[in-house]
Amino acid sequence: MRASPGAGETVTLKPVGSVIGTWRIGQNVTAFQGVGLGSLVPDMGFHQELRCEIGDNVILGTGCKVLGPWRIGDNVTAGVNSVVFGSVEDPIKQFSASRRARLRSLR
Repeated sequence: MRASPGAGETVTLKPVGSVIGTWRIGQNVTAFQGVGLGSLVPDMGFHQELRCEIGDNVILGTGCKVLGPWRIGDNVTAGVNSVVFGSVEDPIKQFSASRRARLRSLR
């Protein structure tokens, strides 16, 4: 894992099969097994503009993938096996489907 976690707060990782390579992980984040966070291209220099950022109070379901310079906002739940193709603002739940992700506002 290479990331900058939130200041003194809880980051719960279930690391079996997970790759955590974000630029920043917020406070109170839970990432289940098989989560992939990182860059779309090989980036051994760990450049911020190529990495994703995870907000506060986020749940990343088993197998969730966030690859690229996207931001997952605060209070977002990414469903099991979801693939994030762009930034997700808060508060939104993202549910996965077999071939595409559906977004639903919590308002």
